[in-house]
Amino acid sequence: SSSINPRGGRIIEGSWTHGFTDMVYEAYNGRDTDDGEILDKYHYNRYELQWTEHMPMPTFGIKALSFMKKKRHTLQTDLQLGWVDRNVQYQDELRAGGVHPYSTRPGALQPNNQFAGYPGYSLSGETMIVGAMAYRFPVARRINKKMGPLYLKNVYAQLGGTAGNLWS
Repeated sequence: SSSINPRGGRIIEGSWTHGFTDMVYEAYNGRDTDDGEILDKYHYNRYELQWTEHMPMPTFGIKALSFMKKKRHTLQTDLQLGWVDRNVQYQDELRAGGVHPYSTRPGALQPNNQFAGYPGYSLSGETMIVGAMAYRFPVARRINKKMGPLYLKNVYAQLGGTAGNLWS
């Protein structure tokens, strides 16, 4: 969604990538070893799924929380799954860690930061499960001010977290 605070809907992205690696680095003598397996030339498949759900903040039947729905508070959940179908060299593994929430890679415009505090792409493995949740709420709405070439309409704040793992 293109809104700063989407309040309904989902984004589902999936990919299947076929790869081929031929180890030709002289420093590795044309091969590498990972998990006791000698890797030289190999084919592999990478499967990835990302599911993002945007919803108005649920009140859980508590009347005191009904203001959250009226004031446009939002809950966002994310699930990211990945699997590589064989043992692969480090450069072919799935990556995670510290991706800036507004990076320019395809499909990256998500307001959750994956494993904040870790350097970008510092976590890797052939299997990945990552879950994230964010609570977004308005700080100031309908500001509608022009400041030179900038236009300020709404300001929102967000709290969130990520949990998950990558392993080989």
